[in-house]
Amino acid sequence: IAGYYHRATTTSRPMSLLIAAVMVILLGALVFDATRGAVPVWLLPLLAALAGGPILLAVLRTVPHAVALGHRSGTLAEQSGLARSICRDHLLCLSSMFTFLVVWLVSA
Repeated sequence: IAGYYHRATTTSRPMSLLIAAVMVILLGALVFDATRGAVPVWLLPLLAALAGGPILLAVLRTVPHAVALGHRSGTLAEQSGLARSICRDHLLCLSSMFTFLVVWLVSA
């Protein structure tokens, strides 16, 4: 797992930029839909939280933990804790983004 995160966060630099670009495109699409009135105003805060929450979580916690795990810093117990934390973050982000997609499609 540590080898994967080293590759994913350090040696595959163009791919990590692509992931960041997709996040920016998602937020841009949300803003675009909001400005043209395609999304009800009352729904915007929910969609912003469902999309922005995972992005903030990734920037503030998941990526730094993945970088630390990729560099194999700390004891095995600490590395195991980082791996579990990353897994929980990914599961939370997956459920949030799935909910975002369902709400966005149903409201369209």
